[in-house]
Amino acid sequence: MSNIKSVSPRTQLPEYSPGQEVNFDIYSENEALVPGTVFLTGRLLVDNIEADGSNFYDGYAGFASFLENVIVRCDAYQEIITNYARYVKMTNALQYSPDSLCVGLKASCELLAPHQLMTRAVLDDSEANGDDGFSFAHKFMNSLNNMTGNLSFAKSGRIQLSFKLPPTSKALFGTAGGMSYTLSDLELHYKTSPQAAGSVTINVVEDTQKLIQTTDTTIQNTFIQPINKLVVSFMNTTGETDETQNALQCQHPPIERLSWFYNDMSNQLLAFDLESVEEMVLSGITLMPVEGCGIDIREFQSALVQNGVSSFQDKFMVGLRLGSLMNFTRSPVGLNVRLSPGNTNIYAYFYGFGQQVIV
Repeated sequence: MSNIKSVSPRTQLPEYSPGQEVNFDIYSENEALVPGTVFLTGRLLVDNIEADGSNFYDGYAGFASFLENVIVRCDAYQEIITNYARYVKMTNALQYSPDSLCVGLKASCELLAPHQLMTRAVLDDSEANGDDGFSFAHKFMNSLNNMTGNLSFAKSGRIQLSFKLPPTSKALFGTAGGMSYTLSDLELHYKTSPQAAGSVTINVVEDTQKLIQTTDTTIQNTFIQPINKLVVSFMNTTGETDETQNALQCQHPPIERLSWFYNDMSNQLLAFDLESVEEMVLSGITLMPVEGCGIDIREFQSALVQNGVSSFQDKFMVGLRLGSLMNFTRSPVGLNVRLSPGNTNIYAYFYGFGQQVIV
């Protein structure tokens, strides 16, 4: 029999503002955490939106637009997803079409919307409710909801889940006019079951952000957990601080050439090129770990040929499948990137996907 638990933040405040960190403790003695049951609920209040309807948030990220630095720590493992909203957006963009994104209870609870104007309607509702704001329920897209079985607290110890509220310029965009937001009435909910036996495989995500400052450069990264898949996406640096731009907008960078490199299990250097934009895109979208993803590769290829990659910039990623879990704690994995002349100051976001087995 499962039991539903609800906990408040470790430090309880009437409201939480951009830049503040929120921490929760997940624990129940002699029980186990049931994966897929970890939710955050509360209220979102957005102030000072423009009357002309020119303020928005990213509808494919939904409520995740207001979260960053989502961290899980316990005795068994740790997981750090710094650019959490971007990861949620990329995953949803692959899993849902515009017609299916806004259907059902999940869409309304997560504040998902396929078009900017629909996100504006949510903001209008938030402001119209005055001090009450707008209710949300967010299911975390992280390791706590992506395990093969129940995780015994006897093995994990107390699980700490934390996140930060991003700057307003990263969560909201549109006409700059003093927009601000707060979260309130925060609670974390999860289910527990009687003590679990046997091993559990936990799917872990880890990410980092690198800056490309020259047209011909090398970017590389190490990971604290073994990984077997790696995806990199790109964004112009101006989108992160410019309130008028969507800070979560993936972009097709002006790449002329791209190649992967890493040391294999025998410490031999491997390097190989991705020879076309189509190959780059497909290598990325096929590696995103999206359950039930209905991507039709042939349809995607056809669309690339007919419309060009610019039509799919939210889905532009490059990916690498390693075949087995590999340790990059000391020896990095990376990319040699050559950009078209005059194009620099682009962020590359590394997302590594691995597994941790708890016996």
